[in-house]
Amino acid sequence: MSQILIVEDDPNISEIIKMTLEDDGHECRVASNGKEGLEEIRRREPDVITLDIMLGDDETGTDICKTIRHEYAQRIGILMLTAKSGNYNEAIGVDSGCDAYMEKPFDPELLKIRVRGLARRIKEIRLEALAEATGVQESQPKKEKILTSHLTIDLDRRRVWLVNTPNNGTVEAKLRDMEFKVLVYLVEQEGRIVTRKEILQNVWKTSHISDRLVDRQVCSIRKKINDLYGKDMEIILTVQGEGYKFVS
Repeated sequence: MSQILIVEDDPNISEIIKMTLEDDGHECRVASNGKEGLEEIRRREPDVITLDIMLGDDETGTDICKTIRHEYAQRIGILMLTAKSGNYNEAIGVDSGCDAYMEKPFDPELLKIRVRGLARRIKEIRLEALAEATGVQESQPKKEKILTSHLTIDLDRRRVWLVNTPNNGTVEAKLRDMEFKVLVYLVEQEGRIVTRKEILQNVWKTSHISDRLVDRQVCSIRKKINDLYGKDMEIILTVQGEGYKFVS
């Protein structure tokens, strides 16, 4: 059973979400605004938050999302909900740090699937963090770093360095958790075209998420790498109508 916090200012919608997720075996709490939501998080850390992007107080869903990421990093899964459609709103949600995005009205079964997948991934992240903190990982075989012509990826420490940059030599690229996972998956499939659905299935562990989420992550990875090199590196190629390909 996972702990879910529902941050929603419409009581009718929050009740629908609560009933849907409790039917799937989760324990749910409800907060009607951003301030109350943050208080609930600090009182008892949930596994997943469903977060309305347009709350009725001074703090928007994106404000809350950024605060959560600053204070809790990736330890809490965030599913952003909005009554507004369009790529712009999805981009705002993803850029603020949410893990997934759904438009209202939503399919209850799809909501269950997405929350279930997020809860499973968050538990994996917490177990990895616990193993690192307690030193349990020392008894396990160390994963080697992935080396390419331009990147050094440390799988254990979840860090990425760019090598041979024009001015600074080796520089660390500050990637978010999902950006790191997407990059690692693409690098591991070097030279092969990888579809968006394949990335969703292997990184998010579900295919029931918009392909655009993959595009947003890839776009962000490219920007961070290109900004540090000062030019378009063209190491993650878009293959029109098919997907992406990493080339060293």
